[in-house]
Amino acid sequence: MRYIFVILLMLAMTGDVANAISPAGGLVLVDAQGREIGRVVAANYLWVGVAVQDVNADSHFLSANRDGFVGLRHITFEQPDCTGQAYASRTLGGFLPIGTSPALYVPNGDTRPVALRAFIDADGACTQYATMRTVAVRPVAPVEADLEDQYLPPFELIGTPSPSPLSVPAVGPTGLAVLALVLAAISVVVLRSRAG
Repeated sequence: MRYIFVILLMLAMTGDVANAISPAGGLVLVDAQGREIGRVVAANYLWVGVAVQDVNADSHFLSANRDGFVGLRHITFEQPDCTGQAYASRTLGGFLPIGTSPALYVPNGDTRPVALRAFIDADGACTQYATMRTVAVRPVAPVEADLEDQYLPPFELIGTPSPSPLSVPAVGPTGLAVLALVLAAISVVVLRSRAG
């Protein structure tokens, strides 16, 4: 068994293993009409994370389950009545906020410390923090993307086809030479151990 591991390790070091360790393909989220929403890039028992491209070909990480899109971040505000500039924490790309209709929010500036007074809760209501909080957040803004009309639940996961029914490592000349040397060395060790 350890010899097989050594062979695979040697092939991987030469860069000649294509599909031997991780086969091509993956999971895609589709809507009720079979339209592809995006490739699954993360998952847990409550939702899947999907890489979705907008009309500008920018990628956004959206969360969804069978029933539709799921908001994972709160939209926060400096104003106690949830007006003015919206902010979110840990935002790299677009996302769906908690408690709002599936509106796509995207970063709209650099992260900076802001004194936050309120947030939109899971019911869509403006809720004030008990005390003002100053945290590093990033300005965000909604973009034109009516995801409720574009993708209809229930959503479903489907597998994407692999390039071949049997995933076989692609080995180039360098990999074959290394493989031959490793097999020759193993043969010498085995023959010497039986002879002595």
